[in-house]
Amino acid sequence: MARSLASLRSATLPALALLATLATAPTSTAHAGGLSAGAPHRMRLGLETGVGAVLGDSAGAAFQLDLQLGYQAGDLFAIYYQTALMAEGWASNNTSVGGFVFFPQLAMVDFTLGRFFQLGAGGGVDIGQFATCDATGAVCSTSSRQTNPAIAARLALIIPLPGARARWGIPIAVQFHESFLSNSQKVHSLVLTVGFLRF
Repeated sequence: MARSLASLRSATLPALALLATLATAPTSTAHAGGLSAGAPHRMRLGLETGVGAVLGDSAGAAFQLDLQLGYQAGDLFAIYYQTALMAEGWASNNTSVGGFVFFPQLAMVDFTLGRFFQLGAGGGVDIGQFATCDATGAVCSTSSRQTNPAIAARLALIIPLPGARARWGIPIAVQFHESFLSNSQKVHSLVLTVGFLRF
């Protein structure tokens, strides 16, 4: 009987050790896969929306809805793709200006300072329609579908969400966007956005 108990004990201990190893494996895999706030590499994911003003060779109000998707390299640096829906030129005091809609496609980089501030910039193209006026503001026109070069910048204050394993927050951002049209005119906007961000 004593020999049977010893054999059972010697067979059980390795099995328990193997089960303990398997039980802890998902935690370390999740950490390595970027689910933890301290993981060196993780997904950057964000959604922001807001309103502001259109300036330059057009005027009026601006609406922006954008999506960010990319790569967060540690707590400091991120590179991501940003696409957006931008509706501009509406609510203008110039009745000859029509509203117009375009879709920015941007490659962005940014730096996160602590958990509270982000500063980013990038460039790409805008696809859609644009409305512009001449220097007097009396003659305005709306283009057909165009693809124009664009640049963007973003300054954000992050309100961290507590209790999340990954870094989630509510960004309150000022976003600048400029489109370069083929006739040397520019359309730029300044928009205040708010949303949700995993960074």
